[in-house]
Amino acid sequence: MKSESMIRPVLLIHPDSDEADYLVRRLKAEGVDRPVVMFCDADEGRDYLETVLLAEADRYRPCAILLDQKLGEEPVRAFTDWVRTVPSLAAVRIATLTSAAKTDEAAWGADQAVRSTGALQSLSALLSRACGS
Repeated sequence: MKSESMIRPVLLIHPDSDEADYLVRRLKAEGVDRPVVMFCDADEGRDYLETVLLAEADRYRPCAILLDQKLGEEPVRAFTDWVRTVPSLAAVRIATLTSAAKTDEAAWGADQAVRSTGALQSLSALLSRACGS
């Protein structure tokens, strides 16, 4: 079993902190037992990642990044494009959270789109694969 200090977090960027808190509680209920670092906009998320990279603090580097579509397509695409230019983040799985029925049209540059409404099995499965939990 990994020590608490070695469990890398999930980075959640969601413009509504109440909805983000609710989503985290639902993920915990689904068995996702990882710390979640939350920010309300992509710029704050990027600042966090730049700080982590500068400090070479691997244990704070996320194993997965979740971006809510409510941020807007341009910020989601810009953030995802930036992450892909950083070699130490290139392998981090990125998912766009959506309420859309057709998730294949909602990824906006992320690895995939995952429904954030209803059952969360696909989201918890994605985190399990990405984070090894």
